[in-house]
Amino acid sequence: MTLATVEQAYAGRVPAGEASLIERARRMEGPAWDELYTLHYPAIHRYCAYRIAHPEAAEDLAADVFLQAVRGIRRYQYRGLPFRAWLYRIAHNVTADERKRLARANTVAPDAAPEPADPDFAPGVVDRRAIATALVELTDEQQQVIILRFLEGLSLQETATVMRKRTGAIKALQFRAVSRLREILQAEVD
Repeated sequence: MTLATVEQAYAGRVPAGEASLIERARRMEGPAWDELYTLHYPAIHRYCAYRIAHPEAAEDLAADVFLQAVRGIRRYQYRGLPFRAWLYRIAHNVTADERKRLARANTVAPDAAPEPADPDFAPGVVDRRAIATALVELTDEQQQVIILRFLEGLSLQETATVMRKRTGAIKALQFRAVSRLREILQAEVD
């Protein structure tokens, strides 16, 4: 895939210049990776932190995501997924493995959940610890849709792309996830 092909494929989907940045990253240029890290680390870290609710582990997991991205960048092909979607997919797999490990260790630390990307998220309704605690009780897919849609601010289509599902399936999953989250949070209030 040439740089022109990548830029055409990415037109309107990623920040200006990211296609060339990805091409430079393929050539293992350190400054390109520095830029990609700076651009995407905050969102990937938040995603990891919400998925596992352990801040120290979230930092390590976010770093692991980028390490795996460096190792796999030569295999990365644009297939309708923006680069950040590819990073979210890696983060999902990394955090799923960590969640399994934590489940075996039976530890949860919801006190340390990060702030959502949208500072107005659920103002005055519930605090972030309650959300983090409730998220742990959702299924893996329900957690992912809540995090991507409401905490990371992705659109339905972007969420569908990241989760490799149809938009209608995301709508249904989101409805079930929000309903379940509401039940959990209401039970805590009562």
